[in-house]
Amino acid sequence: MKKQTRAAVFFIILVLISINVAKVKAAEAASAQEIPVALVIEEDIINFTKGFPYISNSTAYAPIAEFAKSLGIIVTSKTNGDILLEKQEKSLLFSPNKQTVESENGQAQLLTFFKKEDRWYAPVRFVGEHFGYQVNSVFSSKHHIVRLTKDSKMPMLSFLNTIILY
Repeated sequence: MKKQTRAAVFFIILVLISINVAKVKAAEAASAQEIPVALVIEEDIINFTKGFPYISNSTAYAPIAEFAKSLGIIVTSKTNGDILLEKQEKSLLFSPNKQTVESENGQAQLLTFFKKEDRWYAPVRFVGEHFGYQVNSVFSSKHHIVRLTKDSKMPMLSFLNTIILY
């Protein structure tokens, strides 16, 4: 009888451990999951020709060149692989070899940006806010939207209702 009880307890422990391992693996897969997101500048949805913006680990990423150009930023690829973004007195220099970004005042910082399918991706909020945009995110069960605006007082409720309702 004791052997049967031990075997039953051992079996239950194994089942509980395997359930917890499965939950951890599912959580890891979900956190690394790429969720497509719509990028909106003021009232216009950005259409990307190659690559797409997405959210991964709670950060929205977008192809640097197309995203920057849609904000009116000049994009220059340097011969050493660096990517320079410039607009008026503001600039960002992405250095893939160092994984740093340097601003117009010479301050460099580490930043997660990466190459995927021949496109460099950068965090939307970081680039947008550096160039003077307010960045807001709206998530529903059907839509993920990141909106960039120049005027923080601009009402966004009617715009978002239009997108979410349709």
